[in-house]
Amino acid sequence: MPAAAQQTEAFRSWHRDKFSLFIHYGLYSELGGVWQGKPVKDGYSEQIYSFGIRDMSQYEPLAQQFRPDRWNADAIVALAKKAGMRSIVFTSKHHDGFCMYHSAETPFNIVDATPTRRDVMKELSDACRRAGMKFGVYFSLIDWHFPEATPISDHNADLITPAHHQYNMRQVREILTSYGPVSELWFDMGSLSPEQSEELYRLVHELQPDCMVSGRLGNDCADFAVMGDNELPTEPIAFPWQTAASLFPETWGYRSWQERGTIADKANEKIEELIRVVCRGGNYLLNIGPEGDGSVLPYEAEVLTTIGEWLALHGEAIYDTERSPFGELMPFGEVSTRDSVLYLFIRPDMAGKEVFVPVNGDYLEEVANLSTSSTLDMVIRKDGLRIKMPTVMPRHHLVLALTFSRRDFVLADKPLASPLNLANSTRIYGHSCWDYYTGFKSVTGMKWQAVAAPHTIIYTDVEAGKELSLAVGGKEQIIRLDGGRVETVTVPKHGVRRGKPYVRRVGGVFGMIPDPILRGDTLPQPQGWQEMPVDQVERLPWGEISSCLLVQDITSDKEQTIVCHLTFGNGIYVTLNGKQITAELQRQADTPNERMVLLPLQKGANRLAVKFTNRFGEDLVRGISWPQAYKRYVLPIGGASSVSVGKKGVTVELRPASVRHQGTPAIIPNIVLL
Repeated sequence: MPAAAQQTEAFRSWHRDKFSLFIHYGLYSELGGVWQGKPVKDGYSEQIYSFGIRDMSQYEPLAQQFRPDRWNADAIVALAKKAGMRSIVFTSKHHDGFCMYHSAETPFNIVDATPTRRDVMKELSDACRRAGMKFGVYFSLIDWHFPEATPISDHNADLITPAHHQYNMRQVREILTSYGPVSELWFDMGSLSPEQSEELYRLVHELQPDCMVSGRLGNDCADFAVMGDNELPTEPIAFPWQTAASLFPETWGYRSWQERGTIADKANEKIEELIRVVCRGGNYLLNIGPEGDGSVLPYEAEVLTTIGEWLALHGEAIYDTERSPFGELMPFGEVSTRDSVLYLFIRPDMAGKEVFVPVNGDYLEEVANLSTSSTLDMVIRKDGLRIKMPTVMPRHHLVLALTFSRRDFVLADKPLASPLNLANSTRIYGHSCWDYYTGFKSVTGMKWQAVAAPHTIIYTDVEAGKELSLAVGGKEQIIRLDGGRVETVTVPKHGVRRGKPYVRRVGGVFGMIPDPILRGDTLPQPQGWQEMPVDQVERLPWGEISSCLLVQDITSDKEQTIVCHLTFGNGIYVTLNGKQITAELQRQADTPNERMVLLPLQKGANRLAVKFTNRFGEDLVRGISWPQAYKRYVLPIGGASSVSVGKKGVTVELRPASVRHQGTPAIIPNIVLL
């Protein structure tokens, strides 16, 4: 996201709101997931045209029976407010190309093609404005109805032809000039060129400077990132992001035959997701799918109302808060913060157990229990708080508000002696993507609490030529990685035992690797896995949007660093022991890309997991080898050594000196500071 966007009141307001309503309502709602009397069980129901029909001559006539007679925009806004939501995002056009507003670009819209001729999006925009509710718009970048669009595929991330792009530009213009203030424009799917993404991004901000643009516009042209559907990140992300979640992960549009479960269980599930998203720094966009007549299912309305009842008691721990100030997730649950107040969301399974909070108890002024009237047994010390949980816990979470006299109440990490490297850093995570299928959690920088200011930086050819911002105790200097003493490092030949590398083809979004793989679970041999040759580059004719996962177990008799050489095409995602080492995408992959990655092994068992991906080419490229030596550069750095260091050490932060988007990966995995 451009840095200037963070300074606007529109951005700050969007970031504070935290909880919004998503509405998937369109021509597909009339079908309810059923075609010719049979449930269509492949894919989402709002995409029933792609999965169940594929004949526009049969789909278009549905508009003649589409009657939103029970659509009540004021009632929907009232429901959203009752649920504690601060904005509504409405589907102006989904992939089927049917416009839920009066588009001058096509007669295939709700006013010109249906008997009732109602502009339901205009009604909702007006209702939001009357009620003081923010109004946002979803817009599909693919359009199965537009004749000059690329023929549709199963993956919905088709390239956008020049004619289709101009059509999208015209429709975005009419939305932003005819429907009042739009708080966010939620682009979805398609795979745009960098130039197309830039042009749409500029258009939005020319027409409505305060409109926030979603990350699914692609090519990192965004004001906020969007996770994968229903995705909850496992670590805090350091810049604005959003999770879009459906009440039912199987569908977003109305599905008549959906199994719904109990209202209490569903509300509890969504409250849990809301807490996790907010405490990790994001906003939560929760979807409902009205029926074809525009009515909201009573089940969905009751779930939203139940969430609103919980927020009426606990909202201060959600709205206008920031992500957890701790570098790692807390074992008892989640944490948010506002100014000098820390909010603890303690899971029900902690009943009767002790919770430890790493904060300075000398600064604690007040503890408020937002969930119950129960008093809590506490031991308050300078080195942390110990809180005994009651034996009976609330159904959702026990929420505590801890007020401190100072903002620096979090205990600083024990200062680290050099060397400072990726392995002992607090990674600063962002999120990057070209399109939906390339989204991934990116390491955008590193942070340490150090015993002393660094005086030397060590880098490899991977980082050569980059300009980095090194901030020591808040004092910044720019370092260009150029020159320095050249050293050849020999990798130890003994003490490391590498298991066989196994590989299998996988699907899904680029940045997703199954948790059991990251945890180091035993591979399900021989099902689906095969041994991968070492010292050999393979080109596999798998076509676009193809990926494979490599897993290799390594045993080391001590903590030490080895070097791995990887060859890939469009993208590579590397983890060691569940932590990301590096991840990057390269759009041009006519020739293979090569990366040397240093792997900081822990004593004992280690698990290397690498995802290779091909987004646009014909072949997936993969290769791994293990060099016995590598070259590095040792470069003295001035300035930082003059920073005064206290008893708690000094904060050291390393990032790229300039980036177009905050989610862009730093790609500095081999850096060492001394």
